[in-house]
Amino acid sequence: MLLRDVENIRHEINLQRIPNRREGENRVTRIVDDIFVILSCLDESLKLDCLPRYVSDSPCRLHEGDIAVLMKSFEKMENRMAEFGSKMAAIKVRCKVFRCNQL
Repeated sequence: MLLRDVENIRHEINLQRIPNRREGENRVTRIVDDIFVILSCLDESLKLDCLPRYVSDSPCRLHEGDIAVLMKSFEKMENRMAEFGSKMAAIKVRCKVFRCNQL
């Protein structure tokens, strides 16, 4: 659904090609990575508000297994964001050192 909705604004954003189906090993990981790529691209292009809102007509339809999968995905996202934060901090320090050496 997300890929279909993004297709309408693909020409307005710089989005790499993302396959419609993922199969094989690490399938779930690659799907979550694809979602991150799409959302990051939309955010950088200030186009997140172009997506429709995705909601359920009945939250009772979510089962424990579904919630566990979602929680695992959120945990992976949180870990990845923390990793990005650490890398950005290291880049910031290197930029300061480089700038000081240039003076």
